[in-house]
Amino acid sequence: MGICLPGVQNAYLAVTSKNNSTSAVPACCQPPPSLPAVHLSTCASQLLRLASEDVVANVRICAAQALQLISGALDKKFIQKEVIPTLRKVAENDADLDVRYYAQESLLLFTSAA
Repeated sequence: MGICLPGVQNAYLAVTSKNNSTSAVPACCQPPPSLPAVHLSTCASQLLRLASEDVVANVRICAAQALQLISGALDKKFIQKEVIPTLRKVAENDADLDVRYYAQESLLLFTSAA
């Protein structure tokens, strides 16, 4: 996983690790919030919109990376219907090479989990 925001990679590893060790998370990071499924899907929908439509490439990159952070909490039907098709479209068609790379990285995570 590339670096977009400070601590994103360590936070991702801490959230997804089986032992859930907090030593990998920088001191400035809070534990991930617990959101109801409806709010989480709304958040994911906004991230998908940003990843596919924002005019700033770095915003599209960060949105693709942020989707990885919440990947474990998303509904499998939502992933199949919304996330994978959108990330596939971005990975194949975005004008920016880096955006395509991070979308492909996220797509690999979602397709392996689905």
